[in-house]
Amino acid sequence: MNYIFSDIKNFKNFKTITKLNSGYSKDEKYHIITYTNDNLLLRISDAKLYEKKIKEFEFIKSLNKLDFEMSKAIEIGKCNNGKNVYMLLTWIEGESLDKVITSFDKKTQYRLGTEAGKILFSIHNQKYNINTQEELKDDIIKDIITKLNIYVENKDIRIKDDIEVINFINNNMFDILNLPATYIHGDFHLGNLIYTKNKKIGVIDFNRVKISDRFEDFYKNDLFNVPKSIPFSCGFIDGYFNYSIPDYFWKINSVYVAFSSMNTIRWSLKFGKEHVEKMQNRCINIFKEYNYFKEYIPKWYIDFKNTQK
Repeated sequence: MNYIFSDIKNFKNFKTITKLNSGYSKDEKYHIITYTNDNLLLRISDAKLYEKKIKEFEFIKSLNKLDFEMSKAIEIGKCNNGKNVYMLLTWIEGESLDKVITSFDKKTQYRLGTEAGKILFSIHNQKYNINTQEELKDDIIKDIITKLNIYVENKDIRIKDDIEVINFINNNMFDILNLPATYIHGDFHLGNLIYTKNKKIGVIDFNRVKISDRFEDFYKNDLFNVPKSIPFSCGFIDGYFNYSIPDYFWKINSVYVAFSSMNTIRWSLKFGKEHVEKMQNRCINIFKEYNYFKEYIPKWYIDFKNTQK
């Protein structure tokens, strides 16, 4: 889509505007280089999302004071004759950690995982004014029930022997309600982490930020990180909990992982048969890692930790 950018406050300082095509975000993203040779990220959304984007922008600003690298909030407003909302952020120099993680030895992969876990912990423990706990509890359970029912009713996409996993979710999902609410990143995985020039981790793409249970930020570790790097995935959990993982984390995490592994099959329908089959195979592998959720701690974590003894 062609946008009119001239009503963006700093537009006259834009030297080049390059569209980015990575990721599944509905935002359109552009790499901006200014006449002063600054690198910026421009995100464009529909104007109807203005209030949501204001909250996202303010959330990013609140995190900018924390001690890790991330895009800094510069400005937000409407553009394209009021049809769209734009957000202007600083650019993080580096490479997607998803693309480079396997180039490192296992010890470095694990170290980067612990660094990512500590960053996520700092995000979750930032001081926020949250007064929506009861509403949150209802929303989480309603979302799981609704999406799980869609999966169950669509017999063409279901996994063989999934009934015991479905029962596991139904019997244990209310344990989620025992946890306090906070703001979560919403999409924290290798694809949204940058390996910066100073060999640190930078965090990008906060467009899925929301108030939720903090453990919801972990299920994508199984979905996206584990297939790439088990050492990183183990370090991620260890770093978050400072190497002392509570038993209740494993149980609640397994509920999220069980649900999300089936839900991604439902989600992939819009991308075609090949993508559905890919998600089905990944779901089967996850089921096996958790022994069809008779176990809470996945085999990949146990096996890796055993090799470190």
